Amino acid sequence: MEKIRRLIREQIGYNSIVYRTGAKILNFIFVVLKEGLTTWQTLNKLQSGNSEHTSPVSASLRNLKYPIRLRPNTADAGTLINNVIREEYGKFSPTKKPAWLSDLNSLSINHMKVAVDAVGIRGHGGAAVLSELVRWLPQVRPDWNWHVFLFERDLREFDDPPVSESVTLEHVRKGDSGIGRLYWVNHALKKRIAAIKPSACLSLANIGPHKPCIPHVEFVHQSNAFFSTGLPKGALFKRMRLLFMRRQILRGAVASHSVIVQTDAMREQMVRYAPSLKKRIHVIPSGYRTKEARPDIRSEKKVIIDNASKPRLIYVTHPSEHKNHDELIRAMPHILQHFPTAQLLLTLEKDHMPNSRYAMFIEKVSAAAQALNVNSSLVWLGILKPDEVTYALENSELMVFPSLAESFGLGLVEAMAAGCPVAASDLTYAHDVAGDAAVYFDPHNPRSIATVVTNILSDESLRLAVRERGGNRKNNYSYQVIADKICDILNSAAHSI
Repeated sequence: MEKIRRLIREQIGYNSIVYRTGAKILNFIFVVLKEGLTTWQTLNKLQSGNSEHTSPVSASLRNLKYPIRLRPNTADAGTLINNVIREEYGKFSPTKKPAWLSDLNSLSINHMKVAVDAVGIRGHGGAAVLSELVRWLPQVRPDWNWHVFLFERDLREFDDPPVSESVTLEHVRKGDSGIGRLYWVNHALKKRIAAIKPSACLSLANIGPHKPCIPHVEFVHQSNAFFSTGLPKGALFKRMRLLFMRRQILRGAVASHSVIVQTDAMREQMVRYAPSLKKRIHVIPSGYRTKEARPDIRSEKKVIIDNASKPRLIYVTHPSEHKNHDELIRAMPHILQHFPTAQLLLTLEKDHMPNSRYAMFIEKVSAAAQALNVNSSLVWLGILKPDEVTYALENSELMVFPSLAESFGLGLVEAMAAGCPVAASDLTYAHDVAGDAAVYFDPHNPRSIATVVTNILSDESLRLAVRERGGNRKNNYSYQVIADKICDILNSAAHSI
């Protein structure tokens, strides 16, 4: 029966009139026969939002013999029909509330525990988002408790973020591979959730469980799984791996209460592959990292930055094909014709590379620089701490961001927050983030990159105007506001059972 249901759903569509009409009719018959007309009326009011209840909590709903999961403020007949079929035929287990969520009246916005699954985050932008969220989530919801799962230290590039008393960090080794990650999300994590008894789970590392035991909110920031731009044409294995990842991301997203993405472009791509997500995807951009009162800057990194000759160009990102370092390197000879002392600062590690893939990428960038005779114009900063990134941006004349695909583009926001003018790819993600606070170039054309860079460096009034617009725009990316929006979604998820 389950296979037949899925086949019908695939053929006529999750949001089709036929499917929804059939779902509502079958749901009406089932609920009225099993629980009575009054219960159906209560459910209908809760669905339509015409109830005095702010969340689906009522005596009728709590006392259902066969509990039905209902998302508030939606007409999600697909979810209802799924549970009705499972309960009617008895072959599949109905979606039931875990024991610790049986009394929804005890679930209060002021007292809640949230699990945060950060297993899979090894560094880069994901680490920055995690560090800021564990700082700000407890501040905007001081009465909530947070249980964060993350890799043990040797499996990631960043140290444990500082946390408040309401945050518990739990280190795990599971999930250190593709198969291991799926095992963690769909099995091991469920066991830990049953033990710690949270009200909801925030999945920060893109993939959520296929069959969650509590409401999940999935945070998706893996752009490569949805945008093929920048991938080498012959990279068949990598394309297959990303295709598999996209499938896992979407399976978890469809099963989740809500999904968070960082740009409208990312939202459109996910809805393209899974139209049923349209009403459940929230666009919440990431923000710039909080500047510490006492910045943690290593003396050796400070010396490297200070000794770089001016004008200083900087590209803050990790190594990957879609980051488009090659075209930026090819633009350097044209830039040096106008500014012979210019140097390009790269946040890449040349001497202590963490793995073979990283080493291959660095070798490729080095070879391109050698062939163009611009080696002396590159400054290898290595992997920087957050405060070091800020210092490097504050002491550079221009951030050049030629990336071909981003789920957000954290470097753009960090540059605007640090007062560093931005030149970026003329692509949707960059416009979503930077708006009029950047000057744009064709990322596939080295001459276009060089022209924009030299124009900005030559025109002080343009440089100051771009910096001022960036300073104004950074207010859109406050982590206090971001954390508050995420908490609202988590609260809605926790009350959705």
